[in-house]
Amino acid sequence: MKNKIIVILSVLCALFLLTPVRTVVQQVINGSQIFVTGAYVGYQTPNSSSTGTTVNKIAKISGSGLVISATTDVAGMVGIVTSGAGTTGNGVVAVFGQASCVFDGATTKYHYVINSTTTAGDCSDSGIGPPSLPPSSQTFGQVLSTNGGAGTYLVQVASDTPGQPAFTSTICSGTVVMGTSAIASAATGNSTAVTCTGMTSADSPTLISNSNIFAITGFTPSTSGILTISCTPSANTLTCLEENNTAGSVTPGTVTINYRLVR
Repeated sequence: MKNKIIVILSVLCALFLLTPVRTVVQQVINGSQIFVTGAYVGYQTPNSSSTGTTVNKIAKISGSGLVISATTDVAGMVGIVTSGAGTTGNGVVAVFGQASCVFDGATTKYHYVINSTTTAGDCSDSGIGPPSLPPSSQTFGQVLSTNGGAGTYLVQVASDTPGQPAFTSTICSGTVVMGTSAIASAATGNSTAVTCTGMTSADSPTLISNSNIFAITGFTPSTSGILTISCTPSANTLTCLEENNTAGSVTPGTVTINYRLVR
């Protein structure tokens, strides 16, 4: 009889170990509950009573509770809502593992997943995947299938990934050597233009004198005013000019400006 009991217990233990763990709930200090399922790890938090959440969509935590992400969000989102969506109760958010998400368009297997810029709460294919680094905006893992259009697809979720820092490169750089012709009072002069291939009127290049500008004639601080320099970007061109804010004509010394445009 003793041997039979041991055999039965052994079989029961084996069956228990072989049975997949579907859901384990653990209460945490702040009142949230941690969910560990056979597919994902997540937690629940109260839905916002106004905007609320939608199942299989990305969510963030606002002052009023859990809400779907906005199309302008690039960081600060918490994961993908798997259940409990709405404007009442608690939404369950997957933060690691596998969960389905509504996509705003076509997907390519293993591409990084980002927040949609066209539909609130939707996932979106970032257009890149390994071995490339993730994009600069927050990513939610990788989509697990290739699809020709919008739909609900499985994602390997890693929603705490903030994204890689955006890489920048120098578009153009060089120097602007200002002229030394006399400038009348309340007038501009010595306009100088240089080619900066790739520059546009929307750019803000870095500009700095290559020496102490206050030691150069015309730019020494004075109660009667000094010359100033203004630079304006345009298509492939940077143009700088000097302005005389004094009461008389000024013949400036040579000013050399270092410029660099980085994007």
